[in-house]
Amino acid sequence: MKKILLIIFLIMAIFQMVVLAADIDIGLEAFDRENGFSTNITMISRDNPANETGTITIVEIWADEEMGGCEVATFFSTNGVILTTRDSEVVDNGNGAGVVLAGSKQTFTVDIDVQAGDMIGLYCSSGKISFDGSGSVGMYYQAGDKIPCETTVFIAEAGYRLSLYGEGELAAEEEANAIFFGTTF
Repeated sequence: MKKILLIIFLIMAIFQMVVLAADIDIGLEAFDRENGFSTNITMISRDNPANETGTITIVEIWADEEMGGCEVATFFSTNGVILTTRDSEVVDNGNGAGVVLAGSKQTFTVDIDVQAGDMIGLYCSSGKISFDGSGSVGMYYQAGDKIPCETTVFIAEAGYRLSLYGEGELAAEEEANAIFFGTTF
């Protein structure tokens, strides 16, 4: 009986490690980059699309100048540069809804739906997000507030990397697959 319980415990521990390794991440690390990109533009990071389907629970942003009216969203491509918003949320960590303080990584608790392959983006009415021009993939952008949007044409810009990152949890179905099969499908 003790051997059976030990085997069950070991199997559960292995499955737990698989689940922990399967967390969702999207976007690029939020840190102080070379420049500040003016807001009042909807910007979408093309780097590091979501690796799984589920919910983004944490968003990290580095503002070069304090940002106001900030809303974060997940986007998917319907055809090349034609994008649609999947889900969005105004960020708030106690400094006021939509405010992102400058000079350090700001972390926000959110509840944003995401599917594998989605990209993370944001719109802010004022301030600047930290970015640099040394990336390979780049970003999409469009003037004004495009959160939410449906089948909207964006402009592709190679090389820009935004300090915008999210991580989250697998969808219940994906998590069940990971627990049962040791992987996701």
